Amino acid sequence: MVSLRKLRRRRLASPKALQPAGPAISRGRIRVVTSPTVVASLVPVIAHAVAVFGDEQKATHWLSTPLGILGDRAPAELMVSAEGIALVERTLTRIEHNIPS
Repeated sequence: MVSLRKLRRRRLASPKALQPAGPAISRGRIRVVTSPTVVASLVPVIAHAVAVFGDEQKATHWLSTPLGILGDRAPAELMVSAEGIALVERTLTRIEHNIPS
């Protein structure tokens, strides 16, 4: 399991970590938005995805795959607003507890 601290270090060490605001996904990779409020909210959601799916690769795949339950949009696309982040978090919680959609 990856700790929140490790995720923060990885994001800060990456030269692509802070890119202009816009879609949160680009070429299958998650792009962090520069809004401080959104950035502070992303780390726990990404950590939750890693915890639910067991590793970073599976979590990244899930975050970048369009889902019918999210209107055929990828979870990462929704993670540009507080409402989108809350929706992704609720979806992860439903998956974690095996609650059907």
